[in-house]
Amino acid sequence: MLKRSLSMNELSRAASSAITHPGILDALPSHIALLDAQGNIIVVNRAWQSFAEQQQPEDPCFQIGQNYLSITNAAIESPGEGDVATAIRRVLAGHAELCVFEYPCRCATGKNWFRVSVAPVRHEAGAAAVVMHVDITQGKRFEETLQLSEERFRLMVEGSEAVMFYTHDRGHLFDYLSPSTAAVLGYSPDELLGQHCDVLVIPDDPINDDVHVLTEQALLDGKPCEPYYTAVRHKAGHRIVLEILESPLFRDGTISGIQGFARDITDRVDALDSVRISEARFRGLFEQAAVGMVFASEDGRILQVNDCFAQTLGYTPGELVDYSCVELTHPGDRERESRTIGRLLSGELDRDSWEKRYLHRNGTAVWCNLTLSMLPATASEARQFVGVALDMSERHQLEEQLRQSQRLESVGQLTGGVAHDFNNLLTVILGNADLLSEGLAEDAGQRELADMIASAAQRGAELTNRLLAFARRQVLDPKVVQVDLMIADFDRLLHRTLGEHITIDYRLDADLWPAMVDAAQLESALLNLCINARDAMPGGGRLTIAAANKPLDHGYTQRYPDVQPGDYVMVAVSDSGTGIAPEHMERVFEPFFTTKEKGKGTGLGLAMVYGFLKQSGGHVSMVSALGSGTTVKLYLPRAKDAQASVNRPRKQAASSGGDASILLVEDDELVRQYANGLLLSLGYRVKAAANGKQALELLRTEARFDLLFTDVVMPGNMSGRQLADEAVRLRPGLKVLYTSGYTDDAIVHHGVLDPDIRLLSKPYRSADLARALSEMLEQTD
Repeated sequence: MLKRSLSMNELSRAASSAITHPGILDALPSHIALLDAQGNIIVVNRAWQSFAEQQQPEDPCFQIGQNYLSITNAAIESPGEGDVATAIRRVLAGHAELCVFEYPCRCATGKNWFRVSVAPVRHEAGAAAVVMHVDITQGKRFEETLQLSEERFRLMVEGSEAVMFYTHDRGHLFDYLSPSTAAVLGYSPDELLGQHCDVLVIPDDPINDDVHVLTEQALLDGKPCEPYYTAVRHKAGHRIVLEILESPLFRDGTISGIQGFARDITDRVDALDSVRISEARFRGLFEQAAVGMVFASEDGRILQVNDCFAQTLGYTPGELVDYSCVELTHPGDRERESRTIGRLLSGELDRDSWEKRYLHRNGTAVWCNLTLSMLPATASEARQFVGVALDMSERHQLEEQLRQSQRLESVGQLTGGVAHDFNNLLTVILGNADLLSEGLAEDAGQRELADMIASAAQRGAELTNRLLAFARRQVLDPKVVQVDLMIADFDRLLHRTLGEHITIDYRLDADLWPAMVDAAQLESALLNLCINARDAMPGGGRLTIAAANKPLDHGYTQRYPDVQPGDYVMVAVSDSGTGIAPEHMERVFEPFFTTKEKGKGTGLGLAMVYGFLKQSGGHVSMVSALGSGTTVKLYLPRAKDAQASVNRPRKQAASSGGDASILLVEDDELVRQYANGLLLSLGYRVKAAANGKQALELLRTEARFDLLFTDVVMPGNMSGRQLADEAVRLRPGLKVLYTSGYTDDAIVHHGVLDPDIRLLSKPYRSADLARALSEMLEQTD
């Protein structure tokens, strides 16, 4: 390509001067050579010579003697440059003032670009033209880079449908939008040119809070914005989220507006939102779960735990991070856990569940059901254990309570059976001892022996009654009782029993509910507890009796399955004594178990209290600590209605003799003989039978019977209740008096006699039997 950029006269004059003064050419930095009329190189300056020396053998030779025209034609690589040789010949022939062109030339430093100027020279030395090479390689490379950058930018702006390029002025009006705008926003660029940017932005969308702040800051300080998101409305109407990269746009050195790129990242944002929601749900599940959750490294180091797990062991979550799982495991369970972990690490197991004991912060064992599995490794994290621990302490406590309840129930059943036979024996011993005592009135020594037998039998009877109380087989007479009034009446007896070294403190709530309870048995239970408290304070101390209304909800009764939720009157007896060791607490209600010294107690007091409360539909609990005293709480069922009163047994006068016919039914031969003799001695006519079948035969054959006196528990298919029902059917109006040393459901339900039932408990004395018979026979229908 031919160009005119130099003055012919200036170049010619310089060449003429250079020929006259050769040093001038060497001083010039450009490559300069003189050509003769045929185009041969005849003179070169130092810069030209240096350039020629750097050429490779295969490069065009620009040395003196070479023809510049042929060299130039061979060196020009770009087509369309015109016939350079012809143009140079026109200069040599004087037909042209100047010839200028550009061409690439290979040299030692690589491919260089030169701008060549050829001008005519008239001199006697034979020079016809001067040639000057100016290296424009750097400029060419800059142009090429600029063109490449512009091409890339054009391809990026116009060739990508995913990225939209735009510019807007300082008033936020669009002045350019790339063709990809249609793909991103649904609008063509022409639809948005001149529009304000806010025409796209969704008002009040939380994601758009900082949009204008960031843009205005960029216009103010001339620095690019941090990438930000904005929510806009697509032409189709749906919401999309754009990621924006903006920077100030400069024109003539001043900020004229903003240029930016935008791409649709809605899918990515939705995916991130889904991940955040999923993470939030997992975090909520993890932190608020009612079961313990723990993540641990392969070496057993805790990485994360939730509140439930930490609280179960008495820690905060932060305190357990980096804690060793082995240290938290009870020593007795570490070997089992180690085997399971080894099988999980080897891949033999995917997961495993078992019950184990953790160590609470206070050193106690916490039973948990642990499900342990292993999470696979990821690109960023190594394998981890994940454990789900369900606190089983309450279940173990309930199971232990159930085992204790079953143990006590079994002991109670055994006790009741023994009491039945023992009461039969005591009935004979006590009754005959009374008869002996009466018959030996004149012999003081022998009568004293009979009285000793009667006294021992009476103590045996009292012992048996306590056993029956524990076995819940005693007969109760529950009435509506105002407990605070009963305790007030009880105060004088209590002071006399405990002694002056015990201080008694009463804390009785006002408006106390009435309780449904047998007052005599409650007094006996309280007296037992107070005596136990006295014995626990040999050097003196304080005894506190408190009473309060106490509703028991399902939360409490879940811990004590044998208790029904409802309203109770709570009576608590507390002492400041020696307390009970923890290892003895689970046995305190067992019969014959005592922590007192040998000979200081039978171990039946608390057993009787336990049985009495259970039989009354109540509950008893105890808390104690060595050196801190003991508190026993009695929960008495609240009476729903009826007027309360302090229930005391009626004192009845004894009766002797009688003119009536008695049908005696008793399966125990000794008792039958004793009762028969006693009835005869009281003046009654008596027929005796060993069982129900014999009794019915007598009822069918004998003419007269006024009263049936029958044992309740008898062998065979007929109980005393069944016999009585059949007897009354055969003899309407027949009176029935029951006797038993062991009550059952035949006449007693939940410790209370059925209506219109009279029972004489074994062992009974002659006066007891005489009084009971007299009362019944004197009754009129």
